[in-house]
Amino acid sequence: MTVSYWSSSQLAGMLAELAGRFPVTIVDNADGTDVETQRVSAGHDYVAIGHNSGFGSACNVGARRSSSAYVLFLNPDCRVSPSTVDALVSLLDRRPDAGACAPRLGRRQIYGGAAPGFWSAVGYLALPDALLGSRCVWATATRARGPVAVGWASGACLLVRREAFDAVGGFREDLFMYNEDLDLSARLRRSGWCVLIDPRLSADHAGARSSVAPVDTANSWSRSTLRYLGRSWRSTGVAAILGGGMWRRHLVALATGRRRATFAPEFTAQLLRRRTTTDPAADRPERCPSTACDGSRSG
Repeated sequence: MTVSYWSSSQLAGMLAELAGRFPVTIVDNADGTDVETQRVSAGHDYVAIGHNSGFGSACNVGARRSSSAYVLFLNPDCRVSPSTVDALVSLLDRRPDAGACAPRLGRRQIYGGAAPGFWSAVGYLALPDALLGSRCVWATATRARGPVAVGWASGACLLVRREAFDAVGGFREDLFMYNEDLDLSARLRRSGWCVLIDPRLSADHAGARSSVAPVDTANSWSRSTLRYLGRSWRSTGVAAILGGGMWRRHLVALATGRRRATFAPEFTAQLLRRRTTTDPAADRPERCPSTACDGSRSG
């Protein structure tokens, strides 16, 4: 299933790639009527929510519309071949202990990694991603030659076992956009399931192109990440170490002529605001009107 938010152009390519091999549910998060998405979705299971409910909420709606043993959550800007989907299904068939699995994403795309915690944050701060591989919090590389258990896997292309998804209550809906996959993976692992990435399989994820609507990706991601981590002092410490790792990569990118590598400035600003304010609004999920936020997972 996929979530569309003014995503008709990307959605058409995604549906064409699957070539009618699998039933697809499209949950339309557009505010009002998106005629083009309705047109592109003809012949598929289509449901319009009528407002931007957020990524996790829309995914839960879509998942409830089928009773299949597995549910593939796929971004409109992600391209995956039917053979890769078949291989992901076969992996979960062979691994009854696995609640979810995912392929690698495109070159240098973040596909998952270690659960955010003290030691993984220290590793992210001190060591290069290539050395850490899937032990990095936001991994972009792994030396594994087969399925590897990770702390979390990207929701851009994620196959989830229905039994496990229902057992943990689906996606957390107060994370309006970003980090829903970290949270789902954490709850699956706490319930005794493992989460796998198979680096032999790959999907092509454009990234940040799910919607034509404008989105403040840096600040939306930063707020959601901090909401996921929580407000305790331990969580703040982990966030600060992660922020340090982001700044290291950010400064290296600037020194080598790249514009940016991370959301370090926005993340730091949000972290400082979060620790110095008692405003309850700081903990509320975004409910952005109209095109101010992208309800699909665009990162």
